[in-house]
This record gives sequence, structure tokens and C-alpha cells, in this order.
Amino acid sequence: MPSESCFDKLELNDSAVDLLLELTRDNLGQLNRILKSNITASELTTAGRRFAENYDHGLKHSQEVWQKAKTIANSCPNLTWLLTSQIRSMTGEMIFRWAALLHDFPRFLGFNSLKHQYAGAVMAAVIFSGLADKQLLQTLGHSLLRHDYISRIAEFDSLPPELMEPLPEIFRLADKISLPPVEEIVRYYLAGKYSDNTFFNEATETNNRFDLRGNRTDWDQIQHFLLLFSIQKEDFFFAETAAVYQKWARGKPRAWQKILDLARQDEGLPSEKIQKIDDVLRAFHQHFQIPLIYQLA
Repeated sequence: MPSESCFDKLELNDSAVDLLLELTRDNLGQLNRILKSNITASELTTAGRRFAENYDHGLKHSQEVWQKAKTIANSCPNLTWLLTSQIRSMTGEMIFRWAALLHDFPRFLGFNSLKHQYAGAVMAAVIFSGLADKQLLQTLGHSLLRHDYISRIAEFDSLPPELMEPLPEIFRLADKISLPPVEEIVRYYLAGKYSDNTFFNEATETNNRFDLRGNRTDWDQIQHFLLLFSIQKEDFFFAETAAVYQKWARGKPRAWQKILDLARQDEGLPSEKIQKIDDVLRAFHQHFQIPLIYQLA
């Protein structure tokens, strides 16, 4: 059972993966029972290696999310005051670190885009079950449980109550804007290439393409890119986090252009297909009445 000092001493570097594997291995039996999985020690080791090397959802992404969470917290004085009034500031930062390390790791254990959130929350609860501070564990759990909530357009529910707390909201925002919009599109693109997703499937009907709540198994990359454009400032609970998102979103026009550049330069698509992709992006904004502030000059 980890001590509180173990919780407080995490550094998000290569040693963090070793620590996470050690803590998970010590609790693997209980985790398998709760998650109804059959993860072996060997599979856990392989997952740790892949996580350490991965660009889009691995350790590098965890480090970026942690750094962005700290930056957001520093730019939200009212939320920071509320945080420190509830949890001492150092513990708040460590929650950011552990949430960053844990939030996508279950993907490498075979949990899909929906289940990996629950799996991460379970891992946190089991690994740190010896900690006396129940509020700390609850806040960490809430930060993990719905961190992948995208937007009202892309989800079946409105903003979940567990996200209507300062730290989980800051963490979710950090996960969404850990990179500038252009680089976020590249991250999506690399993830799609890794999963062998088609870049643009012209045969996809509009009603299916714009249904971002459906099964993502058969999506092309353009549909994944639409997730980024579906998020609006109204998808955040606090005014300060909404303002941070709105400022970040000013880079969306360049993300739009990057998609067209990827189609042209990396995918080698002809101009008529590139125009169709541009039309899809424009139609998506019109369909959901998203202001067309992203139109290219």
C-alpha cells in the first residue's frame, strides 16, 4: 500500500512510469476483479513501455497536460482561491500530476475511449486506498472519471456534475488544450495513422458524419477532427475556464488550414477532395450553428 509520501513525490519523468507500474502490479488482482479484466503482469509491462514511447496519449502527452493544468490554474485566480480553500495548493498540484499520469494509461491496457476513464478512476481509488484524505481521493477520481467529456454536441449528456468542480474542470480543460490547435490536429492525425483510420471517406453520409455521439470505430480522420471544432466556451462550467478556452480557440482557423494542408501535403489528395473536406468543415459549423469565425481569408 503506498504511503502519502509516495503520492507527494511523483515526478512526471521516465521514473513515473516505473512507479505507476509498481503500484499497479501490487494491486493487479484487485484491479482485475473490479474492472472484470484479465491483465497479466507481462501485459502490464508491455503497456508501460508503449505508454512511455507514445506521442499522442502517452507520457509526453501526460507531461503536456500537467504543465497546461498548472498554467491554467495560475491564470484563474478565483478558481485558484477556491482550490486552496479546499485543498492545500501542493496537494492540488500533485492531483494534477497523478491525474495527468493516469488519465490515458488505461488505453494501453486495452480499455476503449469510454471505459478508460472509469478504469483510471478505479486505479486511483485502489492504488491510493490507504490515504486518509477522502476529499483528495474524490477530487482525483472526479478529475479522471469524465475527463474525456468533449462537448454537448459530442456527448449524450450535459456537463456531468463531477466536472463542476474547479480542479476537475481545470484538468479537463488542460487535456483539451495541452497543445495549440494546430498541434492538436497533428496529434489527432498521428493517433489516426496509428489506428489505421481512413483520412477522408467520401461515402460517409452527412447525418452519420455529424453524429459525434455514435460509435467511433468506423470514423475517418475528418470526423475525429470535428470533435475539436465541436467544443465551445459554453461547454465549461466556470467563467474563467470558459475564457481560457475561448482565447485558445482563436487558433482554430489555423487548425482548419492544417487539416487542408495534411490532405494536400501528407495524404496527397487532389484539389476536388480537399474542397470537399473544406465544405464538410463549413457545413458542420452551419449545422450546429457554430459561429463561422474560423473562415479562412
